[in-house]
Amino acid sequence: MTTERGQKAEARLQDNPWDTEAWQILIKEYGAKKLEEARPFYERLVTQFPLTGRYWKLYIDHEMKLRNYDKVEKLFQRCLIKVLHIDLWRCYLNYIKVSSNQSISNLITYLVFLFGLLCLSLLFLFYPFLGN
Repeated sequence: MTTERGQKAEARLQDNPWDTEAWQILIKEYGAKKLEEARPFYERLVTQFPLTGRYWKLYIDHEMKLRNYDKVEKLFQRCLIKVLHIDLWRCYLNYIKVSSNQSISNLITYLVFLFGLLCLSLLFLFYPFLGN
């Protein structure tokens, strides 16, 4: 059950699903709820904004608090490659450190670093074409 403020935010989203202020109100409300209650909200959030890394990270952080590593893994599989967001990738590296043995953790950290370097290199190469 949401508060009156949350209900008003839900009504605003019925009129305009891109109302980020209404989403922020709901993020605060559902962030304080039990994960079982918040999970459908997070799914709505990342469905509406599939390329917004901070929303994925909120969802993943909530799952990680309860050490639901299998669900965290699935969330990373859904978002990591298509969402280039530094805090999300940092979160992934922390997850690897917590959930893996040291040798696998070091290897994956190295691979993630290489992937990030590749993305930055591609951005640098294509920057002249993206301007103006």
